[in-house]
Amino acid sequence: MSVPKISIVMAVHNGMPYLEDCLASVLSQSLTDFEFIIIDDGSNDGSTAVLEALEARDHRIKLTRNSSNMGLTRSLNVGLEQAQGEYIARIDADDLCHANRLEVQLEAMLGDPDLIILGSGYRIINEHGTPQGQVSVALSDARIRWLLGFSPPSFHPTYFFRRLAPDGRVVRYDEAFRTAQDFDLWSRLSEQGKGRVLSDVLIDYRRHAGGISVAQQKRQAEDARKISQRNLAARLPPALLAELDPLTALLSEGQEARGSRVKTAVVAMRKLLSYDKDLFADPADRAWMQRTAAGLLGDAVLSRGTAIKRPIDTLRFLFHAADFLPTLAKAIAERPATARKALARLARK
Repeated sequence: MSVPKISIVMAVHNGMPYLEDCLASVLSQSLTDFEFIIIDDGSNDGSTAVLEALEARDHRIKLTRNSSNMGLTRSLNVGLEQAQGEYIARIDADDLCHANRLEVQLEAMLGDPDLIILGSGYRIINEHGTPQGQVSVALSDARIRWLLGFSPPSFHPTYFFRRLAPDGRVVRYDEAFRTAQDFDLWSRLSEQGKGRVLSDVLIDYRRHAGGISVAQQKRQAEDARKISQRNLAARLPPALLAELDPLTALLSEGQEARGSRVKTAVVAMRKLLSYDKDLFADPADRAWMQRTAAGLLGDAVLSRGTAIKRPIDTLRFLFHAADFLPTLAKAIAERPATARKALARLARK
């Protein structure tokens, strides 16, 4: 049997009731030259029977069952150790692949031999599969490297990367991170090669109460902050890094935007933009950085953590962030549904 071009790697722990829809979306891909490596991470909800029955019918499925629940990061590494394909595609058991997902991402990789990792746009769906909005923004390697100071450039199930890094080693997740392992992976791979995010919407990303981003929100925020600080420390002087700490603390969802924290977060972002003013030669890239910074600042102060609760702190933000407000207003006008969701979250706090 020939070696498949792509290895799709998925770990499952109690994947019902979304598992069968996910499997169908993978197995109906327009590009069929792949193996589907599934790690059953100690499921006890009927997922195992579904997976075993499908493995018996489709030779592309290679199922391994952990004797106990090992967690997502370790399970994904088990899958990577088994993978044979030149490329790895990720998917989670509650998400869906659009039919052309593999075809589009493989074509992009083949078109740029320097690419090591690739993401894509995605549609957000709820537990019932109802669309809640979508993100469709292309990101170059340069923009991604700036963004890695704060967040991964796309959701984990959109990841498509080379199985071997440029140094010849098999790509693996860092098992020190039980959450935010995707952020760490992209950050480390960026040290070895180029990344890119396609604007094509290739994944349906499901948000529901049982998802890791909800169930382990605090742990994920803590891990993400460690990674973002590591990424910033790799390129910023220590004094500026220290000044950014209040901003990253707000983004980590642990604090209320109150009193002096509001001003220090705004001042920190302004200083970062001043430091990075020559990072991009293209005016379009500089405008993107300004917009993204305004969005991050608005997110940190208005919706992360316990956000703004007091009118006086709202006034502080409006005063100190006056130069960011036109950019924020434009973003709200362009994406009113996202703004309404943030305001609704704020109202519930």
